[in-house]
Amino acid sequence: MAQKSFNFEYESGVVCRIPDSLKDDAVRESDQVVVDLDQAKREHEKYILTLRKLKINLLELEADDEYPDCCFVEDIAIIHDGVALICNPKSPSRRGELEVIKRVLSHDLGQHVVNIKDEEAMIEGGNVLFTGKEFFVGISPRTNQAGALALANCFPDYNVATIQISGCIHLKSLMSMAGPGIIAIGQSEEAKKALKVMSFLFLSVLLYKIIVCVNPGTRLF
Repeated sequence: MAQKSFNFEYESGVVCRIPDSLKDDAVRESDQVVVDLDQAKREHEKYILTLRKLKINLLELEADDEYPDCCFVEDIAIIHDGVALICNPKSPSRRGELEVIKRVLSHDLGQHVVNIKDEEAMIEGGNVLFTGKEFFVGISPRTNQAGALALANCFPDYNVATIQISGCIHLKSLMSMAGPGIIAIGQSEEAKKALKVMSFLFLSVLLYKIIVCVNPGTRLF
């Protein structure tokens, strides 16, 4: 999404419908994960309707079964202040999503598109938490230090802090912004550990209000 202000008010957004191939072919944290495709599509429809009720100008992409993860559009670009950093996903199955998103961001939303030059850099948007003041980047099998450096180079006016995460592939499976200055986290052990490490390494975390989700083991997607 293209950011309007630090108050997390947005004018435009990009969504992509869920492909049938998500059920069997999408990248997962574990082979034990079973996807209820019908439920996923119902929840995604509610998500889209909510955004429309909020008067967001949505650009809606059709599902593409060739790319099972195409509904997770945030992994493909990190956007702020008119600049869109195009990510380098680890999975080859996701590389084909890049051109579509670049075209939409550049031609339809007028964003300045930046490509990562370092071929060794890996970064996915699901690992990037922008608080309005700084970026936190989860280092995982999907994002490395070179990817975090590419983010820092693209947005030099902001501090970029990295944190090693475990038990999941994305930082924002554990926590996300619930509003200006408010971080929401799940009650999983992975989420608690990540927040503890962040609070120890980065004193700025202590300035945020923390909301803990009530359901044990909850992950935020």
